[in-house]
Amino acid sequence: MEGSRGELKQYLIEIGSRVGIPLRFLRLLPALGFGVVLGGCATLLGGGPPGVESVVEGKYVDVLCHFDCGPAGPEALQLAEETWERVAEYLAVPPDTLLESRARVHLYGTPDDYADVADRLAGGQFLATGAFSSRDHRNAHILASAELSGLLGGLSFHHRRSVVHEAAHLAAYDLARGAYWPPWLAEGLAGWAERSVVVETAVGDVWEENPWASTQLWRVQRLIEVGALPAVGETLTGGAVELSLGDAYAFWIELFHFLVHGPWADEMQELVQDVARREVPEDRAWPEVGRQVSEVFSASDLQAVDDAFRSYVQGLRPGWIELFRSVEAVPDEPGSWLQHSVVDVPVGAFAWRSGNPGRWGGFRVESRVEPLGGPPWEIRLALVRHEGDPLLLSVDWEGAVRLLEFSFDRPAELDTLATNRLADPPPAEEAFAFGVRFQQGRVGIRLAGGEEVLLPLRDAEPTGLWGPGVGPGTVAIWRGFRVGAP
Repeated sequence: MEGSRGELKQYLIEIGSRVGIPLRFLRLLPALGFGVVLGGCATLLGGGPPGVESVVEGKYVDVLCHFDCGPAGPEALQLAEETWERVAEYLAVPPDTLLESRARVHLYGTPDDYADVADRLAGGQFLATGAFSSRDHRNAHILASAELSGLLGGLSFHHRRSVVHEAAHLAAYDLARGAYWPPWLAEGLAGWAERSVVVETAVGDVWEENPWASTQLWRVQRLIEVGALPAVGETLTGGAVELSLGDAYAFWIELFHFLVHGPWADEMQELVQDVARREVPEDRAWPEVGRQVSEVFSASDLQAVDDAFRSYVQGLRPGWIELFRSVEAVPDEPGSWLQHSVVDVPVGAFAWRSGNPGRWGGFRVESRVEPLGGPPWEIRLALVRHEGDPLLLSVDWEGAVRLLEFSFDRPAELDTLATNRLADPPPAEEAFAFGVRFQQGRVGIRLAGGEEVLLPLRDAEPTGLWGPGVGPGTVAIWRGFRVGAP
């Protein structure tokens, strides 16, 4: 689909001032973990690795902790069991169908422990995703971060989704005769489970306010705008999807969600239940499922689904565009966001908030921020300049202020454009006021009611896009964003 990729390139160039995401960023998405839905199916050799510290047993799943997981183990079990029952209910089969022994979910506390398993069992194929599952051995392997789990007293939203996604795969293997399905169905079902079990409990039905779901929505909208979205009918009946991994997952999950909850919900459930009841050979999964799709949906039905799906997606408005994960709502604190870096690279984590306060010729962003876990920490605000690389205004626990530029051509390093220092360092372990003023030619930062520190910023034009950020290893809570004139 060279034409589609060319149109996408041109589109991103044209909307640089509106979205602020340079084209060359897209080439790095798989390596940097953006938009990669945790999960995947693999036929692997070998069983579970050694070093299990505790086991939490359930009806359908056992959770094996390879670190002192504390409350994270029972939480993972509750999520996995609920997911199993949701999948069973949707497939209209008893949850213990074909169940000879409990499936296993392995949790690893460090990237090195997970990487060792991913390399040994899957040849490193799932290093970037942070999770994978085995159909043959009915195991899922998930990086759950001992440090973050201990700090939060349980799993983060990011890791809860990972558990649910993999548990959905494990449930489908047992309940749907191996679930040898094309990816739109396999990953669509797993993504639907994530939304049903985790996202709805966090934000209700407001997908636009969940950064993960909002980013998926934004991806699909972008594909529609450039004419690169695959036809729904061709996809369901076995056509190849020639998209990046992140775009493909977003498309599959958004489409499945629409089919499950939209006007064709009954037909969709009939189709999935029919597929689940049959023995679908692995080497015939795409054409066999495609044939069953054609028995439920006529050609005119599929065209109607395509039209309605595109209209549905275009009628929503993303609230967040999450470039480097992860941002998540703080439970029971509306307007508060927990942020931590999922990928261990210098850029840390940052997201864009949609909107255009740049109409004032500049803008101010204010919030209260609370670093968790004590120093060292680094708080950032991401800014966009027209058709340029992202700028990261950084302040650390010692009061050092830096203006950084992230280059998509050199993702392993950050360029320092300017430096300064606060007269007094911010509170090391307490919440404090955080304000940034961005105008053409300069950017200023004010913390905890102190004096504003200015940094020069040449060749930068405020586009109105901004977003919270943290450095690698930093966990922080942002509260009460306010955006207005400078």
